[in-house]
Amino acid sequence: MKVKIDNNLKNICVPLNVKNIALCDNYLTRGTKIPIKSDKIRVFIAWKAKDNKKAQIDLDLGCSYNNGESVKTLDWRNRQSFFGKHSGDFTFCRDFDPKSGIITAEYIDIDLNTLKSGFITFNVIIYNGLSFDQFDAYFGYLPTQEKSKTINLNDALFTMKLTGKESNKYVGLSFDVSNKNLIVISEFVQNTSLGSTCDNINNDFYNNYYKNIKSLYWFFEKYCEAKFYDIVDYNYDILVSATEKGENVYNVSEHSKELEDLFTKLI
Repeated sequence: MKVKIDNNLKNICVPLNVKNIALCDNYLTRGTKIPIKSDKIRVFIAWKAKDNKKAQIDLDLGCSYNNGESVKTLDWRNRQSFFGKHSGDFTFCRDFDPKSGIITAEYIDIDLNTLKSGFITFNVIIYNGLSFDQFDAYFGYLPTQEKSKTINLNDALFTMKLTGKESNKYVGLSFDVSNKNLIVISEFVQNTSLGSTCDNINNDFYNNYYKNIKSLYWFFEKYCEAKFYDIVDYNYDILVSATEKGENVYNVSEHSKELEDLFTKLI
């Protein structure tokens, strides 16, 4: 049998602890890398009520930059730093029209030209005593639009729809400055110390998890005797992909539990 591995699986990690991963449009396990090509990005948390009506739902977006020597934070209280700027605080969500895509959001604009190394960890705090399964929330990014002060979900290059009964604090993404990759962390925490929580999670993630985890590309190549064929070569029996769907496609997002069980047995 001739199996084609989609090249994008090199950036997606083998699924472990999938029950703790936020739902997303494309399957992204903890450790997945999202290459960033632009020099300026806008990371956002956007939210709306289930009925798309105005509601008292309060989320706060913040980030912590650590270069190994010092730590700098950005949030609604510290809105500007040498590497970026926070949009400001919103304590409610407006009416949402799916056709327009414009949604209540807090965002942080990051100028990557000001940074040489280290990492930036992005987090969300939920107020009002709510949890993610009581409203719709989206973690994502898009190129910085300096003249625009709104977020349109239709323009986002990447989104994770958050869900679950966990509340208080969520650490979603980390930016690896040296390699220009957004890394999916996707972890709920209850610690009230925002800066130390981000740094502890980020350090633990990189030291104990990210350095050792393998990609799905490696997994299929090693254990399923699959090989990569050029995208123009359609002479294969099965395509393994995270984005494509069809009769002859094995979509990893539809088999996450199966892959986790198989990986646990083999490794």
